Amino acid sequence: MLVEIGSLEDDVRGCYATNAHFAEFFGLSVSRVSEIISGLAERGLINIDQIREGKRVVERRIRLSNPFEKPKTPSENAVNPFGKGGEPPSENTKGSNTSMSNTKRVKDLRASGTEVDAGFEKFWKLYPKKKSRKDALKAWNKLNPDADLQAAMIAVLANHCASLDWTKDGGQFIPNPATWLNGERWHDVLQPAGGARPGSFNDLPQHTPDMYQESHDGRANF
Repeated sequence: MLVEIGSLEDDVRGCYATNAHFAEFFGLSVSRVSEIISGLAERGLINIDQIREGKRVVERRIRLSNPFEKPKTPSENAVNPFGKGGEPPSENTKGSNTSMSNTKRVKDLRASGTEVDAGFEKFWKLYPKKKSRKDALKAWNKLNPDADLQAAMIAVLANHCASLDWTKDGGQFIPNPATWLNGERWHDVLQPAGGARPGSFNDLPQHTPDMYQESHDGRANF
């Protein structure tokens, strides 16, 4: 879910896709999507803003948050993404940015210069440790990942951000982004903070099983 939100996020409006889009994309019910997004907000992994006209919610804007920045005062929307009234934005809201989905794959084996630049900006935005951007860009360009590899790297990065190694001691053990890229660290399998071992690179897209899967009794896994 985090990867899809990140792929749809733009600088002005964030990710304003509806629950109906996520439900169709992941094959879930709309209510299940609402539970997952609520859980992500409660964990501090996303920030949610409600755009209102009077008392009516006309658009929900979701942005990924940096898990290692100083915590901010939680708003009521972090607990209830639909605000005080508890009413979700209309699924018919115009202007959905679902067309920006990164699920489209190019046929070329290598990425074009434009795709590499856009891919690096997405990677840099999601990477929690903003150190040595110049070195990171050099490592990215040397790697020259195609669209499939970029998507896989971003997916694994979501796992690493929630891992025990990266979350303990304020994130001081997070490698510099250039080190992560040069060492092809997306192949690493890190223990999540919850204790269970995640899927490896070859097991994608099971990189966030607690977010994508429902338990056998139908309840959310958070």
